[in-house]
Amino acid sequence: MSKSVRRVFITNEQSNSRPHAKFKESVRTWLDATGGELIVLRSLYRRNVGTSVEAEFEEYKFDSDWDSYVLDTQQQIGGFLVFGDINISPTTAQPLSGFGNFGRGLNCIFGHCRQHLQSLPTVGRGHPQYMLTTGSCVRNVFNVGKVGSKAKFNVTMGGIILEVTKSGTYFRHVHSDKDTGEFTDLGYTFSPSGVVREATEAVILGDTHVPFQDETLYRHMFGKLLPEIVHNPEDTSIVVHDVLDFDTRNHHHRNTPILTAGLESQSVRDELNKVNDFLAHPRFWGFKDVNIVDANHDRALDRWIEECDWRLDPVNAELMLDLALKKLQSTRTVNGQPKQTAALQLFLEDSFVPQYVNFIKGSMKFGGYEVSQHGDIGNNGARGSLTSFARLPTKAIIGHSHSSGMKDGIIQVGHTRLPAQYAAKGASSWSQSIAVVYGTGKAQLLIFNKRRCTAPATFNLYQKALGPGYAE
Repeated sequence: MSKSVRRVFITNEQSNSRPHAKFKESVRTWLDATGGELIVLRSLYRRNVGTSVEAEFEEYKFDSDWDSYVLDTQQQIGGFLVFGDINISPTTAQPLSGFGNFGRGLNCIFGHCRQHLQSLPTVGRGHPQYMLTTGSCVRNVFNVGKVGSKAKFNVTMGGIILEVTKSGTYFRHVHSDKDTGEFTDLGYTFSPSGVVREATEAVILGDTHVPFQDETLYRHMFGKLLPEIVHNPEDTSIVVHDVLDFDTRNHHHRNTPILTAGLESQSVRDELNKVNDFLAHPRFWGFKDVNIVDANHDRALDRWIEECDWRLDPVNAELMLDLALKKLQSTRTVNGQPKQTAALQLFLEDSFVPQYVNFIKGSMKFGGYEVSQHGDIGNNGARGSLTSFARLPTKAIIGHSHSSGMKDGIIQVGHTRLPAQYAAKGASSWSQSIAVVYGTGKAQLLIFNKRRCTAPATFNLYQKALGPGYAE
């Protein structure tokens, strides 16, 4: 085991609930494989077992198997402050509400049966302050009624993995199957019977913004990280948000002539060609396909064609008129409404974009997660947010905000671009992250710290745990 890395599994036990023996054994499998520690944060909750006339509450009871792992004080672990002394009611729908300043610069972990993650803005740190809840290690039992039923529906079996190194602290949620108790981390599934490799269905990238993608991050992701996680790339789809930045003629620049001095000579075609080069890169060749989400920065190209005068932009006039004609020719009527093909798609198809590139139309799901929504447009055309998408009757993975988040079955990936000038002016909650959907139907948000999301030697430990006789 690597002595230079401290690995900790943190979960939550609710009182007066039923133990989950299989999840308990799966956690022990992970502890044996990593030499890690276990921390259990307990929450107090007891049912009314009396009559409708006179209430009577049961005594607080816990699973004695967890006793030696319980943390009932505050403890700093790497860059995280773990709160074992705060009891958040398991029926609370917003368990992180009101705790924004508790960390005083440290990330915060609270025990709760839901798995939530918030990114709070910070100034000058280069990364946000993260607020997390753990998920549950037991079969939670609630009072009969609306409040109890809603709480039971939103329980997530699982925990948080912390890896503390000299260069920083890495963290990941893991989401367990409520029946089998097994959970997947970084492409390896831990169960009572051992460790196996897990298939992946999709990798959802944080907003890309070509030509400002972080190539150092992409070289690490596709050269080292994903080859370790994804052992079936031929069956794994890539999903891309905001593949185009459109900085050359973005509508946000129109009334800033001093800031954009020099952009008037830049070519939109050159920027679009860089998108084509990005999608044609050999890093994508071994995967099943690359799917482009309809996103606001991609749509900025269409807005430029619709709203700007080609006569005032001689450098790009020919391209603008060409794309305008192609959009007109693509017009068709659907349910009585005119529809046109997106300008980015028209350009890329005319530029012989690889055949494995698809433009998402309508719904697309992996493992039950809807991935077709960027996140900028919410319900009924309103502005989108993590909270508004959490009201959907389906799980989903979105992007747009550049801030990593999780809430009640919704995952929000951050970005995979270089820092932006406009985001450096004040406090920022931006972070680089991706999501992976596994063959189990569970998804995992991977947040990067200095372009890494896991400690050194983690994959070596997981591979050794497979055993000498393991065959995929």
